[in-house]
Order: sequence, then C-alpha cells, then structure tokens
Amino acid sequence: MKNKAAPWERIKRKQSRMPAVYREKKQSKHIFMIIGVSLSITLLLSFLRIPERIGMINKPAEQTAIPAVQLTSIYNSLLAEILDMEQEADWDGDGLKNGVDLHPRDIDADRNGISDGYEGKQIINGELPIRYQNIRFVVSHSQSGVVYFRGDYFVSSFAGWMAFSDEAGIPYILISGKWEKAEFERIDDTCYINVPGTCRIRFCEEMPNDRDLIIDAVAARYDNRPDDRYSIANAPLTQLEHIYSSIDNGRTVQISIITDSGEQLLLVHGYDRLGNLIAANCDSLSDAGKISIKVKAQVFWDGQKITMRSWFDFEWGELSSANGDVITVF
Repeated sequence: MKNKAAPWERIKRKQSRMPAVYREKKQSKHIFMIIGVSLSITLLLSFLRIPERIGMINKPAEQTAIPAVQLTSIYNSLLAEILDMEQEADWDGDGLKNGVDLHPRDIDADRNGISDGYEGKQIINGELPIRYQNIRFVVSHSQSGVVYFRGDYFVSSFAGWMAFSDEAGIPYILISGKWEKAEFERIDDTCYINVPGTCRIRFCEEMPNDRDLIIDAVAARYDNRPDDRYSIANAPLTQLEHIYSSIDNGRTVQISIITDSGEQLLLVHGYDRLGNLIAANCDSLSDAGKISIKVKAQVFWDGQKITMRSWFDFEWGELSSANGDVITVF
C-alpha cells in the first residue's frame, strides 16, 4: 500500500529524524570516549599504587615524640640520710628491712613474680584454689592475680574460668585496648567468666565508652612535705587512686620518677581512656607525653595464708618499672 502522505511531509519527517539519529551516534561516541579515558586513568592509578602494595614504597611511619628526660641529683644525699634513719622500715613491703634490702623501693627487683623476701621459697606448687573477696579461681603459678580498682577487675597472667558473686550487669573485657562482651554464664548469683588472659573486666548494662579526661596544666598544690615522697612504698594503688581522683576533681598532681641516676619531676594533668597519665613539664608546663600505666596483681601464698599484692607498673620514655624506677607523688 502506497503512502499517501505528501512528499514534503515525508521529507520533513526524515529531516526531523536524521539529526536525532546523528546526535545519538555522536553522544554514544562521547560516552565511549569518557569511559575509555576513565579506564585509562584508573589503570594508571592502579599501576602507580602497585609498588606501595608490594612494599616497594612505604608510607612514612608516624613519629612518636620521645620524652626529654631531665634528671636532677639533688635528692641523692637526702635519700641516703632518710634511708639511714629508716633501716628497720620496709618501704616496699617485700618482707626485707631497708637495712638489708638492696632494692628498698622495689618489691620484686628481678621481675620473676616473687617478692624479694620470698626468693628461694616454693610459693605455689600445683593448682591452688583461691577465694579473694567475691572472686573464686584456681591458679597454678605465682604470677597470677586479680584486684578490684576504680570499678574494674584487673586480671594478671591468668587464663581460665573465674567466678564473680554479687555482680549485676553484663561482663565486658578490655583486651588490647578494645572492649568486648565476655564469654560468661550465670548460675544463681554467680557469674562465671572465661578469662582470655591479662585483661580488665567491667560489669555494666551496655558496652563501655570511656573517654580521656584532661585539665589545664597548672602548677600543682600539695600538703605533704616534698621529702615525704622518698619513703613511700613502691607503686601502691593508693598513689594511683590519688592521681586519678585529683584529676577528677580538677587538680593537677606533681609526681617524681626516682631512678638510680637521679629524679625526674613531672606534672600530671589528665589521663586517657585506658588510664595512661598525661604529663607536662613542671617549669614550662609544655607537653611531656603519656606515662603508660598497667595495674597488676599477684597471689602470695606461704603454705598457710593467701594474700593478694596489687600495684602498678609504668613506662615513660627510657624510665620504667622494668628498670627499677619508681613513681612517687608529692
């Protein structure tokens, strides 16, 4: 059947269609060109990043400021006088009097997990059931321990099941700087927790969300005589509690790190979410970095009596508990 439309109408329709077809083809070419360029750029970037992926090009490592240690030797002569006057005292509580103790401020100088006064004695032989406050567990060596401090349980060198009585809420475990829900089971009023190792345990209704607490670095006020810090026992948790509670109440704390070579004075004006102390220089009040803090505990058993020793270890630059250095508080 012939198309009866007038010729001019057929031409008009063709003319109206042709530009559309032409534009469509032209647009398709543009799209293919854009896709091609994009793929080329992507391949080029991927090629440039290949060396980084295989380790040929390393990203610059984050630089950690090393604290500047400025030891003073003023205390040395004074320390000798105080030690001479307190020969019968036991500053570190290791069972040895200062007069015969080579390390009067260090309860465990060789870091073997046994108090210096108990060296050479068999403290724990085989499995020993421990009942400490509201906690029950079984230890097999003298390095294990647990202490309750500022709302948390700090577990040292122990892996296995622990029984906690009279604790409500869900148990969470802080390990490697991250809170996780613990593996646990409740029977009556006792919560049994599978402890994975050295960690921190907290009972609460939801995942803990701790934050840093920092106050202005201003000169500290203290009531005790500065010399009193020299006869304070090594790293008791009462000192650490004093530091934390002072910061909680908006007060800075001046501390001393005592070493064999001298004394380092610092100002503490905060702590981070893990409990590490934020320090400043006492004179300039400039930033002095963080003092790493680890709360620890250890079971002592002499065959008759079970006791639990608790303390804290620290590390600040080249000064640390591992070296026998000691933190005391003004």
